Amino acid sequence: MILPKERICLVQGAQGNPVVSTRPLPRPQQPFDVLVKVISVGLNHTDYKTPRLKATPGAILGCDFTGTVLAVHSEAPWASGKSGCSRLREGTYVSGLVHGSNPLNPEGGAFSEYVLADGRFLLELPSSWSKLEKGAFSGVAWTTVVMSMNCLKLTGRPSRPEPGQPLPVLVYGGATTTGTMACQILSR
Repeated sequence: MILPKERICLVQGAQGNPVVSTRPLPRPQQPFDVLVKVISVGLNHTDYKTPRLKATPGAILGCDFTGTVLAVHSEAPWASGKSGCSRLREGTYVSGLVHGSNPLNPEGGAFSEYVLADGRFLLELPSSWSKLEKGAFSGVAWTTVVMSMNCLKLTGRPSRPEPGQPLPVLVYGGATTTGTMACQILSR
């Protein structure tokens, strides 16, 4: 596949305001680097609060995305076949997150045609899902739920209580994206 040399991005202006810009296309440099063609992005509170509170002019905005894997680093654990896993090969649909508006990595935001992400923070999405379903899946919400469940020492699929017994976990704010995802994972 022939890749472009540049990508269009939404970056922070002087006061953190969004500005359209072009940047060089990133290439996988580290073993866990994965180049993703972005299909959709999600707006999170951090995407508009961070630039206003601590502007990093020129930093690419956004943290939540879904897209298609275009390239992986040749030394990725899953690229060699040694791990017995064909995970994150070209064409795989993924959801993930990056640290947008990052002063330490200003090129790493998700509001871009292409994003370079850490493969350990990508979740493969079913190929049977429509683009709309893929776009509705939130990498930030999924990661938040998984990290929270890990901190609380909850299993991913707790056993169901006996009929008539309440669920052992209260999800406060269950109507939010993250809360809905937590409810779905806990009810499996």
